[in-house]
Amino acid sequence: MRLPFFSAIAVFIFAIFHQHSAAAETEPTTEADQNTIVVIGELERKKRINAFIRSAIKISNDEQYARYNVPVCPISLGLKADRNSFIETRIRAVAKAAGAKVAEPECDPNVIVVTTSGSQDFIAYLRKKHSKVFGAMHIPARNRLMKGPGPAYAWNIVRTTSTGGGAPVSGTFDDEEGDGQSLSGSGSRIRQATQQNIDVAILLIEDTALLEINPRQLADYAVMRLLGNAGQPKNQTASESSILSLFSDRPEELEAPQSVTAWDLALLKALYQAPNDLNAQQMRNNMKRIFEKELVKIADQGAGE
Repeated sequence: MRLPFFSAIAVFIFAIFHQHSAAAETEPTTEADQNTIVVIGELERKKRINAFIRSAIKISNDEQYARYNVPVCPISLGLKADRNSFIETRIRAVAKAAGAKVAEPECDPNVIVVTTSGSQDFIAYLRKKHSKVFGAMHIPARNRLMKGPGPAYAWNIVRTTSTGGGAPVSGTFDDEEGDGQSLSGSGSRIRQATQQNIDVAILLIEDTALLEINPRQLADYAVMRLLGNAGQPKNQTASESSILSLFSDRPEELEAPQSVTAWDLALLKALYQAPNDLNAQQMRNNMKRIFEKELVKIADQGAGE
């Protein structure tokens, strides 16, 4: 069960957001786009799976991978109403396709996407006036977040609970470097009595970065950053197969991904299907097997068309 403070974060951001942001123009969307998961990408060699998992998603507290263990409830702020609605619907659709739990409408938001002008100023304002939004994130981590290169800034709240979903054992806020400060220590590095729960994840996007980005791309990028606790892949070869490269520099002849790729969707499915009461290495081994099966399944579907 989430603490009341978590849902208050979304309410707070919604209340003050319009004082700091301007809507960004993106291409129109249709209802068909919202209800279709477009998987774009090529199947790569099996040996890249491990490198992709390692580079894409971050290890959280207690040397475990974190994910949402409660239903996800997205909210998008800062764009026109139809685009915000599309992004929320799209996030729900991709999350469901990946095997994550999805909340019913009128839920308390815990996946927050904010499009704004001056993200660094907005973060500075939050730090000065509403520092609780960053929870236990220590000062150096907040500094790195605020001074990051952009145009995307992400952090989340991660709690350590018993595998049965019991009372919190510890809690942390993860930043871009994945080194949020733990509220209390833990025992073994391989501790199977606990699991890591993402309670709230926040993504700020500069509106000027969306001039050539459509809502589907933004929604899918947000899914990977927030539901997958993902950063920018450090392996360039892997990043070419991921929506995570959306804001990366690329050769002119290489187009930006238009959607979650086969690799992205396989990664999310692996993350949400693998047991998460394992240490990172054990869970990664489970994820690799699921990942490979998903890529084979996608290949078979493509061959049958």
